[in-house]
Amino acid sequence: MSMQRLDEILDLSRRMLRFAEAGEWDRVQWLEARRQRYIDECFPLDEPIPDPAKVKARLEKIIDLDRQVVALAEATRGSVVEEAMALRRGRAATAAYGQAGG
Repeated sequence: MSMQRLDEILDLSRRMLRFAEAGEWDRVQWLEARRQRYIDECFPLDEPIPDPAKVKARLEKIIDLDRQVVALAEATRGSVVEEAMALRRGRAATAAYGQAGG
């Protein structure tokens, strides 16, 4: 296990949060795919963890950052759903108005 790789994972997690805050979800997805490759490399099953306390601290930070990204994604999804519903209501009202006036 490489502490340097773990630091890179932490950095990618921070960048993912910044992009999520900016609503740049394509970049979040791209970084998540890259980060997952790093995670797979960082934790081979046949190697011991060199400094469990340091690893734990970094992993807790990564998990915290992930929670923040997920919360932003859920909030964004909720607002997109609300906008779609408002658009549908607007279309329905326009159609009803067109039929009534027709």
